[in-house]
This record gives sequence, C-alpha cells and structure tokens, in this order.
Amino acid sequence: MTDPRREKAMALPLTPGVYIMRDREGKVIYVGKAKKLKNRVSQYFSRTDHPRKVANMVKNAADFEVILTDTELEALVLENSLIKQYQPKYNILLKDDKGYPFLRIDPREAYPRITVVGRREKDGARYYGPYGGRGSANFAVDTIGEALRLPACSRQFPRDVGKGRPCIRAQIGRCDAPCAGKISAEEYRARIAQAEQLLQGKTRELLAQLEADMLAAAEDMQFERAANLRDRIFAIRKLEEKQKIVGSGANTDVIGVHAAPEGSGIAVLHYVGGTLADKEFFSVPAAFGEEAGELAGEFIARFYHEAHTPPAQVLCSALPEDSEVLEEHLSGLAGRHVELSVPERGRRRALAVMACENAADEISRRTSAARKSGKALAALGTLVGLSAPPGRIEAYDISNTGDVGIVAGMVVLEGGRPAKSQYRKFRIRAAGQDDVRAMGETISRRMAEYKAGTPGFASRPDLILIDGGETQTAEALRRVREAGEDIPVFGMKKDDHHRTRALCDAEGREYSLMGSPGLFALVGSLQEEVHRYAVTFHRKVRDDRLKKSVLDEIPGIGPARKAALLKKFGSLRAIKAASAAQLAEIVPPAVAAAIADRFKGKDE
Repeated sequence: MTDPRREKAMALPLTPGVYIMRDREGKVIYVGKAKKLKNRVSQYFSRTDHPRKVANMVKNAADFEVILTDTELEALVLENSLIKQYQPKYNILLKDDKGYPFLRIDPREAYPRITVVGRREKDGARYYGPYGGRGSANFAVDTIGEALRLPACSRQFPRDVGKGRPCIRAQIGRCDAPCAGKISAEEYRARIAQAEQLLQGKTRELLAQLEADMLAAAEDMQFERAANLRDRIFAIRKLEEKQKIVGSGANTDVIGVHAAPEGSGIAVLHYVGGTLADKEFFSVPAAFGEEAGELAGEFIARFYHEAHTPPAQVLCSALPEDSEVLEEHLSGLAGRHVELSVPERGRRRALAVMACENAADEISRRTSAARKSGKALAALGTLVGLSAPPGRIEAYDISNTGDVGIVAGMVVLEGGRPAKSQYRKFRIRAAGQDDVRAMGETISRRMAEYKAGTPGFASRPDLILIDGGETQTAEALRRVREAGEDIPVFGMKKDDHHRTRALCDAEGREYSLMGSPGLFALVGSLQEEVHRYAVTFHRKVRDDRLKKSVLDEIPGIGPARKAALLKKFGSLRAIKAASAAQLAEIVPPAVAAAIADRFKGKDE
C-alpha cells in the first residue's frame, strides 16, 4: 500500500523551506529545515534505516506541512522560531525562556556596580556573558570583587558615603570601604574599569598596567599605594591560577558531542580571552539517536539563536550538516564574522576532545545516578504494593506556628527526580490549628483540581506520601477515596535522630526503609524537601503578615500614602505622635483626621 505521506512529499518543490510534522491529534512533534524540501522530506517516508529518533518521529507523524523560503538561511531562522514556539517532542529543547544571566555595569553611575541580570537590555549599560547559570555569574562577581576589593553590600553611593561604620568585609581587608570615603569616586571607577578588563579576558594587560603603576608609586615614595597595588596584583594572579589558559586570545566556544545508546550529552566550554570561563552541559534523551553531526547542527542553531551571542570562534567535535549555512547564521547573530570549524589537529583539536570528555563524564555520572534512582523506585513500588515503580510521587506537609498562616506544600518526583515546576502551595482555609483537618483539606483540593483538569494539577500521582503519622495518612486516604481515586497513601515516619526510618499506612502498620540504602535515601530526601518547601512558604506568609501596618486598617491609606508618611516621619511611633495638622501636610485633611482619631490616647 502506498504511503500517502510519501506521495505528498514527492510533490514538494526542490526549494529551501521548513517542514512541520504533526501527530494524529494535530500536535507539532518535529520542525526541520531543508535545502531541497522534496529530497529531504521524501527520505523520511522512503527509507527504513533511520536512527532511533527519526524512526520514532516518522512512526508518530500523521501528516506534515511546509513553509517555502527564498534561502537556506531564512529556513534556518524560521526553523528556530518555530521550535521555540511549538517546543516539539523530537527537537532538542534547551533551557526555558528565562534565558541565561549576564553581568551588567552601567558606566553612567557615579559608583557603578557589577550586578547579575536575567537578560540584556538596550539601556546604555555594558553587559558581559551570558553565563551558564546564576551560580557561575555570582562566582564571577564575588571573585572579581574580592580581587579588586570592591563592595558587596547593599549601600548606595554616593548617598551612603560617611553614613555608618564599614562592614566586616572592610575590617578583614576584602573591601576598601568607599562607604567610609577611603577611596575616591575616581579610584572606584578605575577599579570598575579594571573589572571590565578581567571580564573581557584582558588579564595580562591589566597586570602589566598595575605593575607599572606599582613601580611608579614606589619611585614617588607612595609606599602605601604601592603596597595596595602589590596586593591587588597578587589577588589577580591567584584568580588567574584558578582558571585554565588555552593559549589563544580569541573568545571561543568549544562544543563536544557525546552520542551513545544510553543517552547523549553536549558540553560547551566557554573561553574568554584564552581563559576557560564557564562550562555548560545539556543532556539529550536516548530517543534522539546517535548521530553526532546531526545533534551538533541542531544544538548549535538552537543554542545561539535563543540566548548566547556567538564568539569569534566556535569549535565543534563533529561536523554539522549545512555547516556553511550555520556559520552564516552565527555571523548574522553576532554582527561580525564567526568561524565554525571542526579542528583536526593541534591545540584546538585537544580542546574539542576535552569537551567530548566532559560530555561523556556527565553522561556517565547521570546514567549511574539514574540507575540507582531506578532501583530505589523499584524497591519503593514493591514496598507499597504497586505493580510497577511509581513514575510520579507527590509528597505533602503542613506548616504552621499557630492558628493563622497555616499552609501546605506539595512537592513532586517524576522518574525519581524533583519536578520543581510542578511544586504547589496551599493556604489552608479552615480555621484553627489542626494538622489532620488541614491535610484533609489539602488532599481534597488537590483531587478536585485533578478532576477539573486544572493546569498544573492534571497529572495523576502513582503514590502519595504524607510527612506525618497514621492519623494524617488515614485522613488523606479518606479524601482520595472520596474523590473516587484508588491512589496508595503512606506516611513518612522519622526516628529519634530525625531520619526517615519507615513508611506507615492508614492503619498504623510500618514498612521499614532500613534494608535498602537507596530507598532510605530517596524517601528521606523527599521528606526533607517537602518539609523545607512548606516551611519556606509558611515563613513568607508569616513575614508578609508582619509587614502589614495598623495604617493599612485606616480608610484612605494605601501603599503610596503609607510610604509617604513613613518617609516623612520615619516610624510608626512618630506618625502616632503627630498632630492632624502635621499629618495633613502629607495626606488629605480628612485622612489626617482619621489617623489622629485612630491613635488618640493609644501607645505604640
């Protein structure tokens, strides 16, 4: 029987374009580009020796559509936009739309600060990055700030110069205390300029400049300044030793692809001015096949299209298909020529090999962790009587410190790993401090949301775990059954050392975890996580309540007027002591009279 998809493909033109594969429900499952649409798309439905990812995609593709473009480059740009829009199952999907952090310095400020921001803006500031995550961005700020003895406090300069004592960082020699006027605005800005040299990879130029300044200061008998410069040079050299020098001054990304049946991974090493500045890793499910060149091409297009500015050089361990078009695309994104190449010898080849080794190492460790997690889930499924390991586990905890501000937290494990985007919080509506009733309310609301198909609650758990004993467990199980569901519910019980030692059912029977270290660790970490999540939410609710002022109870007082009163009088005590006439200088007379009446004859 003739495949209608192949007949449709054979009628396509031999022109560039994008093709969109859809499943039987019309959902987009893959987006691709082609130099010649007819040749590319017809191959899917003519050959049978596809890699695993392609074979799975073809099997699930009920139909396709195409968009014609004038050039291959237009097709590449459109492909990236459609992938970002549809998030198809069989395309490599990178991090979410939050993007990657940058370091921001605004030269227009009198005392510029180095801050970590989520995206680059067209605001006149200078941006450096992006970095692989906030951890590496904050590390860069901290290490550079320590080397140049810049402030890390929240004080604002010049407003706070001379106000208050210097902090502990100044006392231990990690900050030169501009708050106390110990360095001038000009000296401070000079150090920010030096920080920018470090961020640009111009470490050697900066060291040469500082050494010249140190010698000049010594010759002029400015020995204190010379000593300070010597200490700064020493700190920058220590910073340089922490990083790996590659011997090339050009900014370079080295992309290593490790393709294997158990799962593929891609490591990106970022070199700035010849120095290894950051590393990122992306795992690719095993279903995406083992074609390193194909993975490299799709990854590079997505990686730079979404967030990263391409550097001068991009070295890759495998040759992507249509590498010339990719190079043209990267050059267009960067606004200058970008070299995309697969090095075959020498130092650059060694860097590509090192990137591959990084990717292989990450895959090996993650595969090992996944195996351990799989064994623990299998043991958990057996322990609670499931026919298969639980795919989705939900854990719940109640947190309170009295009759008000009672909350519950729900955390989720999928495949043994935290699914943090699916964590949920509940404010308990029932009055009074009763953890059992609060747990019952939480589970009832959770089940009601599941029945309604509410986004964020539409997935059915295979197992529910309660941070509590049999009483809370029994109440939770009752509410699950009231909802018409047959989901196992167990409590998590701790020993005298606060370690999770057993599960218990609604009748109080205990199931020890001590016989399996993996199971003990899995359930213990889950109980700690749900407790942390619930307590953190409770503290926020409590703090929000404490931040509320008695002023909020007075008609006519909103956030703006409250802020204006506090700014004028400095404290609630001063507002209470003020006369209606004094208050009327800030708020309308009627509101001023209401405030005076509210506090008349009352102390704080």
